[in-house]
Amino acid sequence: MRQDMRYSNTQAKHFAKITIKQNFKYLQMVEKTVHEQHVSQMQNLPFCTEHPTEKVVYQCIKESCPNFTKLKLYCFKCNEGDSHDHKSTLIVFQVSSSEERWKDIRQRLSQIKGNTDSIIDQFNDVITVLDQILTNAAISLPKLANEIKSFVTLHGDVNKFYEDYINQYIIVSNIIKLNEYNGQLSEFEQTFQSFEYLKQSAPLIMWRYYSEIIDDVQIFNILDVLSEHSLILILMLKLQKIELSIKVVNHVQQIPLNLRILEEAENFNPKNETSKLLAQVNATKCVDVEILSKIDKIRSQLDTLGVTTTLISQKTYNQSLSAIIGQHLIEFKTMKAQIEEMKKDITKQQKTQEFQEVSLTRLDKKTAYKFQNSKIIKNQFQNSMMGAYFTQAGIPEFETFLLYQGSRDGFGAKDFHKNCDNKGFTITIVETDQGEVLGGFTVQLWESESNFKHDDRLWVFNMNNPKIERRRGHSIHTRGDIGPYFLGAFEIKDKSNTHNNSYYEIKDSKVVEIKQIFILQQKVEQTSETKSFKVKEIEVYRVAIN
Repeated sequence: MRQDMRYSNTQAKHFAKITIKQNFKYLQMVEKTVHEQHVSQMQNLPFCTEHPTEKVVYQCIKESCPNFTKLKLYCFKCNEGDSHDHKSTLIVFQVSSSEERWKDIRQRLSQIKGNTDSIIDQFNDVITVLDQILTNAAISLPKLANEIKSFVTLHGDVNKFYEDYINQYIIVSNIIKLNEYNGQLSEFEQTFQSFEYLKQSAPLIMWRYYSEIIDDVQIFNILDVLSEHSLILILMLKLQKIELSIKVVNHVQQIPLNLRILEEAENFNPKNETSKLLAQVNATKCVDVEILSKIDKIRSQLDTLGVTTTLISQKTYNQSLSAIIGQHLIEFKTMKAQIEEMKKDITKQQKTQEFQEVSLTRLDKKTAYKFQNSKIIKNQFQNSMMGAYFTQAGIPEFETFLLYQGSRDGFGAKDFHKNCDNKGFTITIVETDQGEVLGGFTVQLWESESNFKHDDRLWVFNMNNPKIERRRGHSIHTRGDIGPYFLGAFEIKDKSNTHNNSYYEIKDSKVVEIKQIFILQQKVEQTSETKSFKVKEIEVYRVAIN
């Protein structure tokens, strides 16, 4: 048993020695790693004067050190010797500490700057009024507007100094220069302490400056000068002063000073607060004449503030009402302008419609009953369109005579030639099985012999498009085995109602001018399309030009 115990103790000592060695090696490794990290972070630092291949890592801050002047910055190897008789201070920590101090003061300045900007935005009017009262009263108290300006100056000076000097030395880890500016930093920090109260809420800041004169402020005189929230702030300060006066009358301990109303500003309701303080005054029991006089004065002040609260509420209501009325007036004017524009558009549309109706009426008079027996031209609109085509072609006055109708005379090529050859000027009208209506006019004679006949007066149309297409220099092709053939436009095959081998190719244009009357005003690019179709109906009319 004892042998086992001795063995265990010996074994424990052995393991302890091994552990110590391992820990020592680990600490050496950690220290070396830290050293390498520091060197990596301090690449911009100079080389050590004692070991020129090593970067400085430490700073001597002990003035009594023998090498304080000679070796103020030194490297890791210097630290291993006895050149310095004190604990080493890493430069990186010094730089980091300096950077943190500058960062801290700049952040706190920025936070207070945000608060003062907000206060100026909301309460600049009341600050101006109260500072003027301080001036008129010849009271030797600092003015809030001036104090805020001084703070803004400090904020700008600190940030400018940091950007001009400090930032560059932090980047290069120049601890010597950073230490030189520690005095300026301390001065900035000391000055900043006198402005730290500016981080408080607006009511508490106002109390600091205006509590001595708040009783002298006559709200009735500034009712139309201040904004609603500035008037509410004045009420808050006055009620806080009255609450403290009530505590004095009632001999309530006021150390430390309790500014309940100002500290609970977010929940402030002037009407409720006035009622609460009035109840406290009425509950005060006293027979002392002087104290009773003070109570009466407080009661009178509260009564005045109650009336003032009502006036402020009325002013707020009137302003809100004016804003609503103003918004409605703007909306009304906008709607009125929109209605006027709509009227103009409607009038314009009516005139355009009337103009088009007059134009079509003129065409109707000229084209009435021109295609009476047609099974293709079935309504007045199509009749007017045909008249418009002839007008575009320079043929405003004409007569038509039906020569050939497929459903009546047959759809064969011989049927066409039997009825149409050598009959003079003709207009061919075709209705496809797809419901499209197209055709062409020629002054050349149809015949059964195969011939290409040039026609400078030739034109073709498609009722999907309001404009004809002239075919100057183009031709018709006469052949006995086909129907009417307008080269480059359309061709009607033999027995055209039994197959879809007939085809048309007609260009698309969306603009038509009829004696300078535009039916459609939108202009588009021309396109070309070829379609095969079966003929539903075909008609050929002889045209007599008047």
